[in-house]
Amino acid sequence: MVLAAVLFLACSGDDGPGAHESPDSAPHVADDTGTPVSTPQGIVLKHTPRNLLVISLDTARRDRLSFFDDRDLTPNLAAIFSGGVVLEDHRTCSNWTGPSIYCAQTGNFELDYDVWPTALNWTDGDPLVTWPPAKNETLATLLGGAGFDTTLVTSNAIFSLDLEGGAYGFDREIRWIWAAAPDVVDMAIDNAKDLGKDGKRWYYHVHFIDPHEQYHPPQSFWPDPDMACPWDMTSTDVCKQLSGGALWQGLDDDEKDLARACLFNVYEGELRYWDSELARFWSYFDKAGLLDDTLVVFWTDHGQAFAEHDEKFNHGVTLYDPETRATAAFWARDIEPGRWPGPTIHQDLAPTILRALDVPLGKHTGMVLGEAPDDRMLVGFDYFVGHSIPLISVVQSDLKLMYAWDGTIHLYDLAVDPDELVDQYDPKDPDVQRLWNVLEPRIERIDKVWPGLKRVPPTP
Repeated sequence: MVLAAVLFLACSGDDGPGAHESPDSAPHVADDTGTPVSTPQGIVLKHTPRNLLVISLDTARRDRLSFFDDRDLTPNLAAIFSGGVVLEDHRTCSNWTGPSIYCAQTGNFELDYDVWPTALNWTDGDPLVTWPPAKNETLATLLGGAGFDTTLVTSNAIFSLDLEGGAYGFDREIRWIWAAAPDVVDMAIDNAKDLGKDGKRWYYHVHFIDPHEQYHPPQSFWPDPDMACPWDMTSTDVCKQLSGGALWQGLDDDEKDLARACLFNVYEGELRYWDSELARFWSYFDKAGLLDDTLVVFWTDHGQAFAEHDEKFNHGVTLYDPETRATAAFWARDIEPGRWPGPTIHQDLAPTILRALDVPLGKHTGMVLGEAPDDRMLVGFDYFVGHSIPLISVVQSDLKLMYAWDGTIHLYDLAVDPDELVDQYDPKDPDVQRLWNVLEPRIERIDKVWPGLKRVPPTP
């Protein structure tokens, strides 16, 4: 059997409100000629994988993973997916776990349905904004409906059956909130020993909360274990106070530079620690034969700011790239390895996976890898009570336009200014007008469905 698996991630972009039924939502029969085939922009798999393993990682900056960074903080991750397909220009739809997980697990964008999670739970959310429904069509429900056994191993309560949302539909959940990587790997291994023994296809999802703050890796994993920091970097409270808290606010510029370096040292230590545990996890699954007929997908939910723009060390705060750039990759024993250069987004993950597994795609606004234009518009949104006011952005190629409900608006050319330091916004610029024409209908829709969110129009 031969399947052309197209792996390209799509956003809601300018598709407009609501989901659409994919032409591939109906069951289809894979080519069985024995000759690998693919679309002009696809990824070749020589046969349809039987099972699915997803490894997701919380709060991991793209520029600290070995796919894109020469410091090699995650060599095991890079080694595994050197035999797979890495998405080079991938983004998340938002900058914190709740909406990001929803996009990845459903192939949809909550904003398209006039709902948004504005807090960690609905009781703390903005009552002016409609909370998302708990029960959704997800990767787990679609695969479960196709006969898969589905399991979620998670260390983050936001990605759990407590809140459902993107986690809705798993047959079983193994949960240890805030568990570090060694404990998550132990849970994942202990509960994987019977996978497939009942003859069923399986979907096994393991979500690591590392390297979410606060950071406490063993000091031997710090890139510089002897870094001279005047603060106790092994103290969770000290790290919290340095991360934009009381300690940080009392520092001068030189001291802030040192504090940022010390925090990066322990953050990067978290990544190295996680990567060492990933190697143990992978070794077990490999020796147990659980990778032999399995599509493996890796993705990160969002990034993490280190005071690049707002004096805060966090996420869910801005739509700058340190928070919104994400990572995704695919692996199978018979996949043709390579790097995918086109723009992709979290909503593309679910339809791409389902296509590869030869399972009906369901409803989605994401696009299968290889089916989106190179000049697609990628829209992001954030509104997180206590962290940010409503924010919206659109990225096309190297241009990024961001608008906040306080009226501020910025344009960045990421090709020449990847750190987003030089605002090039000019309301008369044709690029600004073109990108604003994408955002304006969405903003007007938000005004209509959530009229209590008073906003300031952008400077004319």
